[in-house]
Amino acid sequence: MASKGKDNEYFRLPDLSWMLLVTFGLYLMVCSLHKPDWVPFDYLGPLGALSRYLATEHPHLVNGTILVAFLIHSAYIVYTVSLMRKTQLSSSAQFKWYITIFIFGGFSLIHLRRYVYNTPHKD
Repeated sequence: MASKGKDNEYFRLPDLSWMLLVTFGLYLMVCSLHKPDWVPFDYLGPLGALSRYLATEHPHLVNGTILVAFLIHSAYIVYTVSLMRKTQLSSSAQFKWYITIFIFGGFSLIHLRRYVYNTPHKD
């Protein structure tokens, strides 16, 4: 899914499977805690039973997991800022990277790292 055109417009999404997995995981954590009626626990098998148990019996653990995930993804953004200093990417490409790295984390960051460290840049 790399974009065509100028090198300073480089952007690539993570694989669709990772995007779906991360999105579902975020949905499951947040909704099982705050909107449990939105989650089809019975159709998720053992994962649904575990999610329901954690959300009802240990909500502090689910809240902590959400907080830690937010902090880790925020740290990815700080690292991304340092990577962007090594590139000549346009502001629109940089914005796309920031958004996808915040949402999908390392699954998106790996593509940016490969681009930065495998592409010669003007300093």
